[in-house]
Amino acid sequence: MSVTFPQIVDLLVKSDLIKLTFFLLIGAIIVNGATDAANAIAGVVSTRTLKPSHA
Repeated sequence: MSVTFPQIVDLLVKSDLIKLTFFLLIGAIIVNGATDAANAIAGVVSTRTLKPSHA
């Protein structure tokens, strides 16, 4: 079973539950990306690969 993009848009327009799920998913992706960058820098600094001023 494959779902086309227009079918997804149609579901988003019609269903409040799918809208809520979609926006929660987008929010989780944004928060995860924002916190992941700091963790990547912390790993480099804690292993002393780079100095904090260079990281």
